[in-house]
Amino acid sequence: MINNNEWFRIVCESYEGNNSSYDELALPKFPPESIQVNTTGLSGKEALREAFIFYEDCTKAFNKAGNAISRIDKILDFGVGWGRIARFF
Repeated sequence: MINNNEWFRIVCESYEGNNSSYDELALPKFPPESIQVNTTGLSGKEALREAFIFYEDCTKAFNKAGNAISRIDKILDFGVGWGRIARFF
């Protein structure tokens, strides 16, 4: 299992086009920067950093509640954005 800093690095590398998979699973592609900015006000690593902070807050809360997220869990993403948060889960 990797730590959060390593996970953030891997996702950022996928944005830069340096890595397109993790653990034999394809990582999602990114939309054009114009779509990222139009939906979040940010793009690239800055948008990912903001989303990652939320991801860390969620995982800490789940762990504290005794319900750590595992590989078999499913997450429902009900937003209409480009998956900047969902990709970390």
